[in-house]
Amino acid sequence: MRSASRSSRVRTPVKKLLAEAELDKSMLKELAEGKLLTPNRRRAAVGMLGERFGVSQRHACRVVGQHRSTQRLDPPAITDDEVELRASLRAFSTERPRWG
Repeated sequence: MRSASRSSRVRTPVKKLLAEAELDKSMLKELAEGKLLTPNRRRAAVGMLGERFGVSQRHACRVVGQHRSTQRLDPPAITDDEVELRASLRAFSTERPRWG
């Protein structure tokens, strides 16, 4: 009798871990549209996961790979100099694909 109750206690955490893993996999499939290379894209992904799946910010950040303190920061404003630099880098990489 003891072993039966112990085995059911062991199975319950395993089932919970499996359910969480399946939820994480389904959330990652939702994000499969593009790579999450920048913090801004990860912020948007965390917000989307929270809305669609109803998970906490902590859980969504863990799935996306975003630190929670980064999630809470406001994105920095893009300056005019940076806009010009980005435009020149894009033009350069278009002109010389091997280098850019």
